[in-house]
Amino acid sequence: MVSFRHHLVTIVAIFLALAIGVALGAGPLRDGATNLLAGQNEELIAERDQLQSDLAAASGSLEGRDAVVQALAAERSADLLAGRVVAVLRLPGAEADDVAAAAASLTDAGAEIVSQAAVTDAWAESDLSFRQSFAAQVAGYLTETVAADATPEYVLSAALAQVVTGGEDAELIGELLLAGDSPFVSEIPAGDAQAMIVMGPREATELIDWAPVLEGFAATMHAVGVGDGLVLPARAAGSTASTLDSSEFTVPLLPLAVAAELAGMDGNWGVAEGADAVLPPEPELNETDVPADEASEQATDEATEEAEDEETPSDEETDEG
Repeated sequence: MVSFRHHLVTIVAIFLALAIGVALGAGPLRDGATNLLAGQNEELIAERDQLQSDLAAASGSLEGRDAVVQALAAERSADLLAGRVVAVLRLPGAEADDVAAAAASLTDAGAEIVSQAAVTDAWAESDLSFRQSFAAQVAGYLTETVAADATPEYVLSAALAQVVTGGEDAELIGELLLAGDSPFVSEIPAGDAQAMIVMGPREATELIDWAPVLEGFAATMHAVGVGDGLVLPARAAGSTASTLDSSEFTVPLLPLAVAAELAGMDGNWGVAEGADAVLPPEPELNETDVPADEASEQATDEATEEAEDEETPSDEETDEG
């Protein structure tokens, strides 16, 4: 049995421990803890200041990079696409700012934009069997032979390219793409485009592989893909289309990419994996790259000049006369 004295000793020990704890907390331990917390706080403040400084430096570098790209693009692409007709196609997930910047850069370079249609989510979200059935129906109107194992996305993009270029049965194909409760395009694109700019998302999506879409355009017309979500899978798949990655800052260079594609100098440009070079080359578009109406006008002007030269007598003939 525990004695009363044992209880008393236990109680005294408890109060003594409390007293010692209070004394230490109000003295050496408090000062040590305070100093430790103060030191940690100073370190956190220093780290915060360094991060803010690094962020400001990075922002300044990005702004400087963007300014250089824009200045270079403005200098090299002025009137580069004068007389050229292009169409811009927006895929699901593409940034509206990228699309607007692309259209602005093309217009500034002198290009005429005949269409800015958008591909609807039906390309990615509709039932695969439905897309396969629809693609089989559309394939019958294509002027280009499509492989038996071609994906529905490839067939549909080839069909849309035929519409954009004003090819055979363009109006009928356009109506098919726009028909039904789940149309594949937002509007029927206008025809006579010489090049198609396919604007994809900045990041890849698991809903659909957009690489066959870009390849379908490239098989039918001049095509340039923009946006890493479209470009990187296309490069990995060995697409023959020209591509421009890192659209968040390279879109001002798009006219150079289009001009290179029109001149037969297709390639992959930017800073991401698979790029051939950072900047597209600056081609001199030859007569075969000039639209038919411009080529006709040039031929007429040259013929007129030759006729005038033949009719105008030389100085020697005048003197002899």
